[in-house]
Amino acid sequence: MEYNEEIFCTQYPLVSQFMRHAIYRTELYDQYNRLKIKSEFWAATIDAHYLQAVIYWCMVFGADGCNPTHWKKLSKTASEELKGNFRNGLYKNTSFDEKSFREFWKGINDFRGGYVAHREIDFKGKTPIIQTAQEVAFFYDDWIRQVIYPASLGTKPLREKAESLKIQAHKIAAHYMSEWKQFNLETEPQL
Repeated sequence: MEYNEEIFCTQYPLVSQFMRHAIYRTELYDQYNRLKIKSEFWAATIDAHYLQAVIYWCMVFGADGCNPTHWKKLSKTASEELKGNFRNGLYKNTSFDEKSFREFWKGINDFRGGYVAHREIDFKGKTPIIQTAQEVAFFYDDWIRQVIYPASLGTKPLREKAESLKIQAHKIAAHYMSEWKQFNLETEPQL
């Protein structure tokens, strides 16, 4: 399939960045709860990774109007084929159907627009489940490899890289949060 290499070369790293922040957030959050830490520093760090993950996800999978890095912008000449191929594959290879994806997509975009990028005073939307967003990113990785064929990414699939990163992030989070707990650094200056 014909695709715009420049868009792809910008788009794929954004998906990787999303995954990195999603994994860091999850591992930090798990350790934070496991160790029962109460810390403004760690809470803000966890939140920052979460919010950044949402931003990166929306750069590729969010609103497509003026976003040049959206997956639908990958090809001007084959855009209808691309859209159908992506959507059909997403519904076939993930837990999504058309309705559930539309609901998730709306929820994460509303969260990004009403809470992350802009702060609506009375924002009442739900916090998107980051693992659900990861499911879309894993599918994208499989899908994009087919789109760019016979070219190759020359890297392991995102799912494999994510598993390795998860192990590494788990060790780092466990170490530093245990140290934090050991030295009783829970009393920290507040702004």
